[in-house]
Amino acid sequence: QVSMSPKTVGAYSQLTKKLLIEAKEVPDIEVLIVDDMAKQIASAIQDKALSGDGSSNTPTGLYNSSISTKTCTDQNDPTWAEVVGVWSTLGGNRALSLPRDEFAWICPSTVAGNMMVKTKDSGSGRFVLEDDMRIMGYPVVVSELCSQLTLGAFRQLMLCYWSGLDLLTDPYSNGSSGTINFYALQDVDVGVRLPTAFCKTTS
Repeated sequence: QVSMSPKTVGAYSQLTKKLLIEAKEVPDIEVLIVDDMAKQIASAIQDKALSGDGSSNTPTGLYNSSISTKTCTDQNDPTWAEVVGVWSTLGGNRALSLPRDEFAWICPSTVAGNMMVKTKDSGSGRFVLEDDMRIMGYPVVVSELCSQLTLGAFRQLMLCYWSGLDLLTDPYSNGSSGTINFYALQDVDVGVRLPTAFCKTTS
């Protein structure tokens, strides 16, 4: 059983009425504003889905859930043996019986860069992270919203939405100054359905 409840994430922007008038001959500035707010909200949702701590009406993300860990000497520069240890941990959890296409590695660019230049051993000439951006055949996703190297079956990380992207245009609150307010809101929560399907590195 995974219990979730709506948490609201929002974005806010302002435009002057003059800009809207001047922009009539170019691509719709309102479309640009809405697109930017939608991307900001998507980024915030991804951030909390990974690192949310559950406080102040925010979701409890993956890294603060009861997922498995693998100790590394330096989690920013894992060795091949330590990477294999992450995979083996999931094997020990019996999570590798899930469909292979559910699995992916995620990590920040610093970790990815270090693995690109770290050899697996002294003789093969192969690196922990190969040029095809895969480790052990699983794709590697690089994002600065990740805090450490993690392997997981990401269909087991659930995002629940109670609404689409709700948009509100308010020309009244700052109407005396000729300013129009734009708001975007979305209700969402995060739940980890199978914590044993994830393993992160730790120091």
